[in-house]
Amino acid sequence: MTGLRLGDVRQLRRGDIKPMGEGWAVSIVQQKTGSPVTVPLNGLALSLLPPRPENDDENVFRLPGKSGKVTKHGRSIRDKAGITGKDLTYHCSRYADFFIMPTS
Repeated sequence: MTGLRLGDVRQLRRGDIKPMGEGWAVSIVQQKTGSPVTVPLNGLALSLLPPRPENDDENVFRLPGKSGKVTKHGRSIRDKAGITGKDLTYHCSRYADFFIMPTS
């Protein structure tokens, strides 16, 4: 929902999610580029966040340490959903058009 790299999502802290206008946004310095980025969060992204912990320094998500394990879970989801002809890795999930399925 944000287009963030896996490394940035792994390091995401609750304190990185901040009010922006009438909504919320992720505001971080990207691990790979060192560039600051602010990404507005839509309703679906907000609904996927776990309950807010008391400590803003806690990680938002608990992800496997190796990207291969994240990909393994993605492939399991793909198989259960009956998606064929596409590989479901974390990297491809950064692009919204990956999830547009043909209607015919």
